[in-house]
Amino acid sequence: MKRLLNSLLSQDVELGIFEVLVVSDGSSDNTHDYLTAFCRKHPSFRWTVQQNQGPAAARNLGLTYVESALVAFTDDDCLADPGWVQAILDMFNTRPDILGMEGRTVTIPEETTPLTHQLEGSGQCYASANVAYRRETLQEAGGFDPAFFYGNEDVDVAWRVMERGPVVYNEHMVIIHPPIPRTLYNFIRRPETYGVEILLYKKHPERYLQKKHHNPLFVIYSSMGMRYLPVELAQCLPLVLKKPILAFKSIVGLLLQRIWLILLVPRFLFMYFGIIKRNQTYVS
Repeated sequence: MKRLLNSLLSQDVELGIFEVLVVSDGSSDNTHDYLTAFCRKHPSFRWTVQQNQGPAAARNLGLTYVESALVAFTDDDCLADPGWVQAILDMFNTRPDILGMEGRTVTIPEETTPLTHQLEGSGQCYASANVAYRRETLQEAGGFDPAFFYGNEDVDVAWRVMERGPVVYNEHMVIIHPPIPRTLYNFIRRPETYGVEILLYKKHPERYLQKKHHNPLFVIYSSMGMRYLPVELAQCLPLVLKKPILAFKSIVGLLLQRIWLILLVPRFLFMYFGIIKRNQTYVS
């Protein structure tokens, strides 16, 4: 988070033109002490806290604290390109008809491994690490849905905003998401988050099928579960000689992921048939 805040201090526009609100989701380390000192030194930065309610609820809480016409979102493990804020302002000024935009999210390829978490996107993903909306429109659309807890809450809100008007892609709005190392335990548990595909389908069945061409169970078990496996295993092969331990952990992790995915069948069926209506899993 420190790197993110420093990157926002280094924007190409004056700090007085925009403000930054940090929402802590119940951090238990020294984050709050750091934020208190940082915001005291930089008046354009503020912070507040909620108790472990997830990213969607955190963003909704942030919305209640701001009165600006435009709001932009990013995550604490990201870095903002120096032109990020200016690119947002320029696009909204150039296109008064649009209601929102997503930017280009990049990573650092040479630092990625099979066990790192990173985001990359250049349109149609609407990741909340790099989006901006007109505040009134976002509030009228109902904000972020906490039922998703973690994952697809950003796609859901983008699709709801798009029912009211255009959400466009802005290639000059750049966020860097450096690769974040994951524990093998969290890597294996990653399929737990796939249930948000079902929630997205339940809320937007027509648009979901239009975009993904299959129902969410097929997407989870065919595409995410099996079709990606050969590619992911192939990514491990160059590591066999250079980093054999990492290669071994990655291959074992990928296979255990698929076993865990099979064990999640009852849970996903309960979500599909509406018995479970919320996602409560957070696996980074």
